[in-house]
Parts: sequence; C-alpha cells; structure tokens
Amino acid sequence: MTRRSKRVTSLKKNSLLHPQQSKGKKKKKITSNIRRIALTVLAVFIAYIVLMKISLFLFPLPLNKLETEYSAVYLSKEGELLRIDLNKAGNYRIKLKYEQMPETLIKGVPVCEDKWFYLHPGFNVFSLFRAGFDNWKKGRIVSGGSTITMQVAKMMEHSGKKRTLKIKLKELFRSLQLESRYSKKEILEMYINTISMGGNIQGIGAASFLYYGKPAASLSAGQCSLLIGILKTPERTRPDKANNDARQVRDRILKKIRKGLKLKKEEISEAKSERIPSVRIQNPFIAASVVKRTSGTGDPYIKHLSVDLVIQKHCEKILNQLVGGLKKNGVNNGALIAVNNRTMQVLAYSGSVDESDPENGGQYNAANISRSPGSALKPFVYARAIENGLITPKKVIFDIPRNYDGYVPVNFAKSFQGVVTAEEALYNSLNLPPVDLEYRMKKNGLAAFLNEAGISGADISKNSPGLSIVLGAFPVTLEQIVKMYCCLANGGEFRELSFFLERENSAGGKRIISKEASYIVSEMLSESTRPYLPNSWEFTQKKNKVAFKTGTSFGPRDAWCIGYTPEFTVGVWLGNLDSKPSFALEGSKTAAPAVVEVIDYLSGSSDSWFSIPQDVRTREVCVVSGDKPGPFCDHTRNDLYIPGVSSNVECTVHKRIYVDKKTGEEVCRSCCKDLSKCSSRIVEVWPPDLTDHFLKKGRRLDLIPQHSKSCNSPGRYGKLSIKNPGKNAIYMLRNNSEIKEGIALKANTNVESEEVYWFLDDVLVSHVASNEQVFIKPQPGKHAIKAMTISGLSDSVSIYVGQESDPVR
Repeated sequence: MTRRSKRVTSLKKNSLLHPQQSKGKKKKKITSNIRRIALTVLAVFIAYIVLMKISLFLFPLPLNKLETEYSAVYLSKEGELLRIDLNKAGNYRIKLKYEQMPETLIKGVPVCEDKWFYLHPGFNVFSLFRAGFDNWKKGRIVSGGSTITMQVAKMMEHSGKKRTLKIKLKELFRSLQLESRYSKKEILEMYINTISMGGNIQGIGAASFLYYGKPAASLSAGQCSLLIGILKTPERTRPDKANNDARQVRDRILKKIRKGLKLKKEEISEAKSERIPSVRIQNPFIAASVVKRTSGTGDPYIKHLSVDLVIQKHCEKILNQLVGGLKKNGVNNGALIAVNNRTMQVLAYSGSVDESDPENGGQYNAANISRSPGSALKPFVYARAIENGLITPKKVIFDIPRNYDGYVPVNFAKSFQGVVTAEEALYNSLNLPPVDLEYRMKKNGLAAFLNEAGISGADISKNSPGLSIVLGAFPVTLEQIVKMYCCLANGGEFRELSFFLERENSAGGKRIISKEASYIVSEMLSESTRPYLPNSWEFTQKKNKVAFKTGTSFGPRDAWCIGYTPEFTVGVWLGNLDSKPSFALEGSKTAAPAVVEVIDYLSGSSDSWFSIPQDVRTREVCVVSGDKPGPFCDHTRNDLYIPGVSSNVECTVHKRIYVDKKTGEEVCRSCCKDLSKCSSRIVEVWPPDLTDHFLKKGRRLDLIPQHSKSCNSPGRYGKLSIKNPGKNAIYMLRNNSEIKEGIALKANTNVESEEVYWFLDDVLVSHVASNEQVFIKPQPGKHAIKAMTISGLSDSVSIYVGQESDPVR
C-alpha cells in the first residue's frame, strides 16, 4: 500500500469514526463563505453609495427643469379651478404630491410602464437587452427599454434630442444618481408630474384639469386609465385628437391593471361606460382680480384660495349691476372685498368690473390702488377719542366754524349744526367735530392709529398731511380700509388679510384699539340709517344689524362704504381709475346699498351682534350736555361709558341764576337777602364760541343778564382786556412772505380761572387759560380779533396785514 493510499484510508476512517466533527467543519466553512460574500456585497454597496454621492457632487443633477418649471394652479375654496398659469416654456405642468395621487395612478403607472420599477436600481438589464435585440432585428430603433427612472433622466437632461448610444449611457448614469438620491415614491412623483400628455400638457395633474376639469385626486379608475394610456404615445392617443384610439387604450389599461387593483367586473364595466372627453377644457380665468393679486404669493404650485365661488359670483353680479347703472353718469369702475372676520380669509374679491375694458382701466386691480377715503376714516378718530376720555356716544360736541393755524374745514353741506352728540356727528359724517377731536388729541389720534396699523408702510408722523388726514387727505386702498374695519369687528385687534384656505389669521393680532372703544364705536355706527330700508333696525324684519360708514372724496371722485357684523366685513369702492369726477359718486347713495345687500346675503337668517365688554357700562347723562347730571339737569338719558377712562365731570351747562325783579340784573345769592325781591331760573351757559354761533344763526337764547354793579362779590364784575395786538396795529410782510412766528394774542382778566376764547374774523382760533398766549398767521388784509370768556366778558381789536417791497440797499 502506498503512502497516499494510507492517507486516504486514514481520512475515511476518521470520517467514519467522527461524523459530527466532519459536519461541523463543513458548516463552519459555509458560514465563513456567506460572511465573506455578505461583507463583499456590503463593501460593494457602500462603495456604490460613496461613488454616487461623489458623482452627485462632481456632476450634480440638473433638476432645474423638473423642480422649478411648474405652473401655478388657482383653486377656489370648493376646489373649483380658477386658473392655470403657463410655465416659462409655455406648457401646463402641475405639481402633484404623492399623497394627492389616486391609488389607480400610483399602482397603475408602474404596472403599465415599468413593472419592475420597485426592484431595479434605475435600469433593467433584461429590458435593455430585449430592446437592443428588437432594434437589431428591425434595423431601426423601435424600443428603448427605458425604465421610469430613465425617462425622468431623459426629461431632465435632453428632452427632444436625437437618440444616440452616448445619450443612452448618460441616461443610465443619471438614473443611478436619481435612485441614490430619491426614493421610489419621489421618482414616481417626478415622472407623473412631467411626462408629456399631448400638446403643451405635461404631467397627469395638468391633464386631469384640462381634460376632465378636476384635480387628479378626484379621478375615477376609468379616467386614470385613459390618462395612463396616453403616456406611451401622447400625440396618437390624446382624446381630443383621436377619441376612438383613446377609448381602446383606456380599455386595454383597465384590463391590465384590473388584477393589481382588485377591480370587480361591475367596476370595469362602469369605467368603460364613462364618456371620453372629445375636447380640451379651455383654461378658465375666474375671479381674475384675486388670481392676479395672489400671483407670486403663498404656495408656488397649488394655490387653494379662500374665495368662495358662490359668494364671489354673487358679489360680482351686484358690483356689475351697480356700476352698469352708473355708467350713464360717468362712473365706470368699482371694487368689492368680503372678509370672514374670525379667520380674516377673503371670501370675495373683485378689483375691476370688466377685465376686458382697458379704456376704463379694467385690467388694473382697483382694490389695491390708493385713493382718497373721504370720511371713511372718521370712526377711528372717534375710537381714539373714546380711549382718551374725550367723548362718549351721547357727549355733546360742537359743530361750528374754527380756524386751526390757517386750516378752516367746512362740512359737505356747507352749513353747521352747532351742538350735536358724538354719535350724531359720526353717522351724519360732520367734518368739524372729528377735526377738532384730532386737534385736541395731538399725537394720539388718527395719524398714530394709521402708524400702528402699518398702513402704506409710511411714517405718517414725518409726512403728515395735518388735520386734513381726518377728511381723506391720506390715500388708502380698499384692502387697507377693509382691514381697519375688520379691526373694529375683532375687538380692536389688527390682523392681515388671508387669501388662502389653509392660512387662517384667527390669532396673534396686534391690539391698536381697546375692546371697549371698538364696541362703543360699533354701536355708534349701527345707528346709521340703512339704505332704502326703515330707519330702525328693530323694525326691519329679517334684516341684520350692521355697522357701516360711507365716504366721498373731493370732486367727488370716489364713493366708499365699509360695513361689518361680528362675522363679516364688506367694503365697496366706486369711481374711475383716471380720477374723473362724477356727481353720482356719493358713498351713502351708491356704495352703501351694495354693502348692506352683500352682508344680508352672507348673514342669511343670523342676527348676531357683539357682546358688550365687561368694562363698558351704562349710566345716566344730561340730555343737553351728555355729562353726568348736575343738580339743575331735569332730563337725562342712558349712555355707554368706560369707568376710569370716560370723563366724570358733572354738567356745567345748566346753572341757577338770581335776578333782581326791579332792575332785571343778575345778582348773587348772597346779595339777594330778600328773596321776595329776586327771582331764580335755570339757564344754559355755553362757551362764547358756541353762543356767538347761536346768535348769528338767530337762535333764541336765555342769556344771563348783566351782573349788578352794586354786587360786592369779588370777581363778579370782571373785565377782559386784549393786551396784544394793539388796536389798529399794522403788520407788513416783505416779498409776499408769510408771518413765520405768527402774531401773538394775549388778554388779561380779573376773573379767576376764566378761559379766553379767541376769534379771527368771527371764526374760533383757539381757547386758552387767561394770561396765556396763542399765535395766529392771518392772510394779508384787514382782520377783526375778538376775545371772550364763558361768563360773557369780551374785548375786540382790529389789525391790518399788508405787503411791503424789499427796501433798496
């Protein structure tokens, strides 16, 4: 026996003697081999990932076409299509998210286009070999063997270029990069969003709107099948060009995806019976103003607007009818905005009556163009005055001529009412009372409110139009003024408008008016007479309580009305964009009826109103003065006020006087020792400026008689003397210049605590404490200056302001 035979025999014996040891060695060897293979695969995989990451850094994916060239889609609150914008290349391409795609698309596209999509690394070797063989056999390119990933790479790199081996290899490389960077879901999303669907339609998202008029999420199985069928040969199977071919393709796709989607026979039959669209749906342009307004804002792809299409169409109808009736009077345009106060979402927005009327500026958004608001800003003066404790609704204020450093405002009717309550002044839209309130509030009035609201982004304190801001000298847009009235409706919280359904501005507002002042002003505005309806809300059946204010600019060039309830705010502007005036433009007669009609439509049967804030109370006030009743006030009424803020002064208008029966002179109570020789009565004592106005208007006043000269009470027989200017003083101006510092007015009186009222040519200039100075800047000419006190003391002088040429030097 040879040595080799002995070794073999020995091994056999060992194997027979120790079978478990032999099996253990084999198992150990197999495990070792598996481990080596696994480590090798892992190393290759890691190397592949690293190489792909490096390639992405060195040769980044040109994603600009796929990631940026999408159309903006505008949808109404209900999901109705308002508009699709063309992308830069002139195509319709809508970005759908994977979650928004119906199951039929998600499962059907891979089944029909790339059944190994979820398994291959970006390319399919077998498909490529099959395509190569088919092309060699036919002698021309009849098949590409491209996967979904490779088609995405093709669209990304060289869509439309001639097919070559070099390009195919580049597609392979890019497909590997895509697979290393994106998930299968993301790649499928790219494919569905960018694949050609015939003509200038790209992606199933755009095709669903332009063939079926609805978003892809709402597509049925039959509709999805038709669109999937278009993918391979879009120009030959698009339904608007080849209706029968499209039907056949749809039916084949249904048969192909039936098993994967577990469709029943009944569902297949129903899908096959669905109508095939024969034409492309024309791209709509509904609610054009709000579509243009939101362009470039919000989501760049799908803009789900808050506009309610039913409300939008109703508002457009009202606006069109209104302007249509005014065209004969030279009024050619208008704008309307309706807002949900709680969410600040815009429910309707019309910036033009006719977009196709360029002659009258129809292509412009009038709702976002600054115009003079007329009296529409006055409520915010009253709100600030309430916060400053100057007024309450029943507080009496004066509507009389006054001169504010050369600014002499007048009412629209060119007349003055004398004494009015604050609420009467507001709903009658008088000019003098709010101007005087703004003057008295100095830096805390309307200008401060507009600054805090950030209106126009301007610092009004640096570029102030002065007191004329109250009467419309500071232009605003309809959008801005609607936001301001929403602020009142939201209890003084200022919030921005929202144009998008998913974005509610229901919290986080900036408080710029107190809750209490907002409520009181809303009550004051609700007292206005409803246009074409009975004077009292309570007697108007099925009509809601509305707070509203109108405005008419100088010319008149603009008519405004803004109305609100707790739920809604509606604003209307009427006019011409070239600022051409028309006497038909009057806010209360033209814009107000439209606002009230829209609010009635929005509110329906609801008749809610604002809850009274805890710190708003009711108290009795004197009917004549609006102050707390004094001992001589016979008639009172209820008034709203804010404890600790509203003035707590007792009425000073009603006073008891004693008159000597023999002389008819006023006497002090201490002088009238024998009451049988004196009579007493209650009289109204008004400030000199108001008394002077009443007398000029012929109003009968129960004036206080001259005080008895025999009275020994100190100060009762007082005197008032003008110290400056002197009588018949002459002031000369050089080279038509103005008096820079002004002419000082000063008077002395021996009556303690008497205020002096100064008049320039019978117009009140100012009232100051006795012995204080005030300055005036009169125009050239002769002027009468008069000083009066509330007790009836007075003095007057005349001055002359002339022109003088520069002296020869």
